[in-house]
Amino acid sequence: MTAPAEPSLPLSSLAHLQAGIFDLNGVMRGKRLPASALEKLRRGGFAMPLSVQNVDGAGADIEDSPYVFASGDKDGQALWTGRGPLPVSWLDREAGLLPMALHHQDGRPFEGCPRAGLIAMVSQLAAAGICPKAGIELEFMFLTQTGEAISEEADILSLRALDRIDIVLARIETASAAMDIAYESITSEAGAGQFELVFSANDDIVRLAEDVLLMKHLIMAEAERAGYICAFAAKPLPHQPGNGLHLHLSLSTTDGTNIFAADEALLEQAVAGILSVLAEASLILSPFPASYDRLAAHSHAPTAICWGYDNRTVAVRIPAGPDAARRLEVRSASGEANPYLLLMVILAAATEGMGLQMPPPPAVSGDAYAQNLPQLPADFDTALTLFADSEAMKRYLPGPLFDMFLASKRQDGRLAKAAQGE
Repeated sequence: MTAPAEPSLPLSSLAHLQAGIFDLNGVMRGKRLPASALEKLRRGGFAMPLSVQNVDGAGADIEDSPYVFASGDKDGQALWTGRGPLPVSWLDREAGLLPMALHHQDGRPFEGCPRAGLIAMVSQLAAAGICPKAGIELEFMFLTQTGEAISEEADILSLRALDRIDIVLARIETASAAMDIAYESITSEAGAGQFELVFSANDDIVRLAEDVLLMKHLIMAEAERAGYICAFAAKPLPHQPGNGLHLHLSLSTTDGTNIFAADEALLEQAVAGILSVLAEASLILSPFPASYDRLAAHSHAPTAICWGYDNRTVAVRIPAGPDAARRLEVRSASGEANPYLLLMVILAAATEGMGLQMPPPPAVSGDAYAQNLPQLPADFDTALTLFADSEAMKRYLPGPLFDMFLASKRQDGRLAKAAQGE
C-alpha cells in the first residue's frame, strides 16, 4: 500500500478537490469538495455508501442488493490512500485529485473493495516470501464524437498515426508525468485509431493497478477535451480489432531472485494454475456482454485455453528474453478488465498451481486458432455461469467481493438482454 505522502500540489493553487474510489468496473466515484477540505480528507476522509462499490456498468444500484435498502444504504468511509492531491490537467482551473479507498466506519477495509482484496493478497504472498512484479499493456481506441474511427484504416506501428494525434498525446504525457504514472511507450495498433500504452513493470502491484485506472480516467478526459471519444471497450467497432489488456507477471523471492528464471518447473506450474481456472475467471477478464465480440479467431485476441513460448496466439505466453525478465503474459483480458480483480485471480491461480505442483498441458507451437484446443467461453452467459459456480473464484475473492461482482454482472446481463428486446 502506498505510504502517506505530502500533497504534490500546494493548497493555495487549488480551485477545488476531487476525491473518490474506483468501483468494481474501474470507474471513479466520489465527490467534489472545496480546497479547504484537504486536511479533513487526509485525516478522516468522508462518508460514502458501501453500495457505491456495487453498481452495474452504467453506475446504477444493483436490484435487491443487501448493501442498498436492506441495510438502510449504510455508509462506509472513503479514506485517503496517501497519494495526491494529483494535478487535474483537463480542467480550465487547477484542481487536485485524491484517490481514496472504501472502509467500514470503524476503519476496517471493506471486504467488497477490490483494492483492499489485492492488498491482502500481496501481504499473504509477502508472508510466504513471494514478491510479485507486473506490467500491463493497455489498448484503447480514439473515436470521433459520432462514434466512428478517426482514420479510414489501420496503420500498425505507424509513427505518422501517432503524429496525427500529437496534441492529445502530448497532454497525456504531461498529465501522467504530473501524476507520477510511469509508462514505457505508446504505439499505434492493429485497429483504425487504436493505440497501446505499455506500463512499466512495477513490484508495487497495488500502485500499478491504481495507475492503470487513473490513466484510463485521465486519457478519457484528455480525449474529450481534444474532441475525441476514448474507448477501452473490448469491441468499440464491429469491423475492427478489439481492445485487450495484457498482464505480464513474474515472481521473486525476498532477496530478488526471479523464481521463474531459477526453476522452469515452477514457471510451468504457475501457467498450469492459470489455465486451470481461465474459463471460470473469464467474467473478470471480459466483464461485459459485448466483451465477447472481441474473442474471434485470427483477431489478435486468444480464444483457446493454452500456452506457449513466444507465441501471441495463445492465452498465456512466455515471452523471449533474459533471465532477469523471465515472466508469463496473460493475453486474454479485455481493456475493460478491472486490474485489481485481474491481478487477484491471476496471482492466486499462479501460486496455487505452484503449491499443488500442477503439470501444464503441452506447450502450443504455431497457430493456436487452427488447432483443436479447449476454448474460452464464447459468450457472456456461459462466462457468468462458470464464474457463479466456480469454487476457485470463491477461494480467490473475499465473499462480499465475489457476491457483489456477480450481482453487478448479472444486472449487466439483464440490461443487455432488455436492450435487445429479449
